[in-house]
Amino acid sequence: VLAQDPAPVFTFRRLPASNMVTAPSNGSGEGRSELLRGIPNFRKASQATPGRLAAVNPVPAGVMRSNGQPRNGHDVARELRARASAVEKVKWLAGVPASAFASIFRVEIDVELLQKVIEAMVSACSECEAREMDAETSNFDVMDASFSVLSALCEQCAAAASFAASFGGQKERARIMELLNIFSRAAGRSDSDLKAIRDVLIPEAK
Repeated sequence: VLAQDPAPVFTFRRLPASNMVTAPSNGSGEGRSELLRGIPNFRKASQATPGRLAAVNPVPAGVMRSNGQPRNGHDVARELRARASAVEKVKWLAGVPASAFASIFRVEIDVELLQKVIEAMVSACSECEAREMDAETSNFDVMDASFSVLSALCEQCAAAASFAASFGGQKERARIMELLNIFSRAAGRSDSDLKAIRDVLIPEAK
């Protein structure tokens, strides 16, 4: 029997890391091994370019018109929240042209917003009445301003104001009556002056 030659044995010698060839980093290869060159780098494709912001939908820089007037009820509510005192709220409302209310509340008046406006007027006018302030002792007539703003609301957007007021309960209707009484008692407004406001906000009180 002939003896068989043993199978050849192959050995592999591991090269040290220093012998690996690395492509220079030029922004595209990112220092990848020569063995990986030519293989797409999917990770890089999913990363944003350094120094470049992701595209986003543009956000308006402001919500007010270029002339400083509010565009809708959200603007009005935000401006009222930004003012701490009731007098400051009324003063800001008085700065809105009466004719602008028709476009500001062309769709509707938020129920809560209407009550916030009336609440601010009651508070400011009550404070004014308690201190016996008037146009002669103050550079701002709170009662006259409150009456003018509320009259404009009821005239320019009667349907929306009436609809919003209809959701008020006994407490809200009492507050409106209190404001009208202040107008009559302290500001000298007659029943005919108050009729337009009453017809819109509390028609059941005729």
